[in-house]
Amino acid sequence: MYFPASQIKTNLYTNGGEFIKKDSKENYIGSYWKTSSNKFYTGKTPDDLVIDELEQNLPPTDDNLNSDAYTYTNINSSSSKDYQKLNKSFSTPLLLPSSFNPKPSTEDYNIGEFTRYFSKKTNELIYTEISKDTYDKLITQDPSYLFHLYIPFKYSWRLTGSKEDVYFTNKKVTEYMSKTFNLPMLHKFLKEDYIKFYI
Repeated sequence: MYFPASQIKTNLYTNGGEFIKKDSKENYIGSYWKTSSNKFYTGKTPDDLVIDELEQNLPPTDDNLNSDAYTYTNINSSSSKDYQKLNKSFSTPLLLPSSFNPKPSTEDYNIGEFTRYFSKKTNELIYTEISKDTYDKLITQDPSYLFHLYIPFKYSWRLTGSKEDVYFTNKKVTEYMSKTFNLPMLHKFLKEDYIKFYI
């Protein structure tokens, strides 16, 4: 595959969630390159031996987005069953991150903040708020979980202070997380409730 150097940008990298392979529709993590016509391919350069075309994993628009699309907690879902059928080594059904409703403690309110834990499906805009225990299991790649399909993340959530300060602090941190770690529409999942847990 040949392209003039002026028409390509090489040695790019994605951490996942940004592209899927055009043929298999699987999430892609790794090196890629792009053309001036905004086509994307696996590998560092067009000289790589194996090259697959990529498609951008675009988020849905606000018009067709609803909060129900963000919760994924059914262990018997068809996608998890399909994944397990593909991997013959699974002797028992593996776990998916289950939804968790945190409750800040008195100590958390004394400190003024606490940590919230989440997961995002690698190739879909599906977020779930999870417990610290589930987060730890995903981070350590606990074999009882389908950790391959999820990106765990966490961040501090302000609890006390003036209502305005709490709102803007949590809003700014959410925006930072979304931009820095490629977590599109995170604010929609949170319903922009930046004073949740505030007293």
